[in-house]
Amino acid sequence: GRHCSGALTRPDCRNSAMDATTPRAHGRRKYVRPLAAIGSAAAWVAFLQHTGTLGGRDGTGGGLQTLNANGVSADATGGIVKAESAYTRRDGPTASGYPFLKDATLVEPHRETTLSALLPDADAAACERSGCQFAWTITSSRTGEVQTASSLDAGVGTHTTTFTTPGRYTVEVVATHTDGSGPAAVARSNLVCKYVRRELRSLLPKDREAYFAAAKVLWQTSTEEGQGLYGGRFKGIEYFAREHNTLAGQRECDHMHDGLGFLTQHAAMTMEYEQAVQAIDPSTSVPYWDYTIEAGYV
Repeated sequence: GRHCSGALTRPDCRNSAMDATTPRAHGRRKYVRPLAAIGSAAAWVAFLQHTGTLGGRDGTGGGLQTLNANGVSADATGGIVKAESAYTRRDGPTASGYPFLKDATLVEPHRETTLSALLPDADAAACERSGCQFAWTITSSRTGEVQTASSLDAGVGTHTTTFTTPGRYTVEVVATHTDGSGPAAVARSNLVCKYVRRELRSLLPKDREAYFAAAKVLWQTSTEEGQGLYGGRFKGIEYFAREHNTLAGQRECDHMHDGLGFLTQHAAMTMEYEQAVQAIDPSTSVPYWDYTIEAGYV
């Protein structure tokens, strides 16, 4: 038969593809294959990201200093700002080897993040003695929006916030000694806010349940109804079943898996699916399945 992988607009292949309601070859159920395909593509994308060969979304690059072993960015003034979440407290720095994080610290959207101002020893000692007033400023490089906060702390100044928009941010904290013992200490760092795709079993229970709950809505809601409820990026499972059937329904004309079609079209389909899930719950991202964990049992 004809072999025409990756040719989305080839009419001789497109017109011969099966409709979404056509039974699956090899007896597979209608919706199982798209889910497996989405998971497989997500695993491949995650592998590319892990090896440092895949960049991130808009708003990356540039910065002040490199990450140290604790996953924090050092500013030229000597102060550092450490960003922590429930995952970094459990697992250590997230994705510290990515090229686009060479000069910045990773934070995640819709995830509670604790920022800590770690000052040089002399300044930290002064704050321990009499306390310091910490003034925080977080600026979005994409929108120019500025968030400010202040706190009175002894020792390490901390600020808890939740980023809602992916992109690049600059954080600055100024610590003023309340006893007037010295000049203000300043720390500045770059942050990159991105969604992180994790292995399904490594998700915190609340994140795993949030993903399954959003996926259940996607499975049970039509595209037309869902777009009325969640906006234009929502698409129901019937959309993805039809898309996968159209592009990969015949073995002799498989756009999605043959040649370079998998790296391009499946990655795009995974992103489209992820955006549909995030239209329901913006805190979620598509997990992947690392089948090598079970390899020893096969």
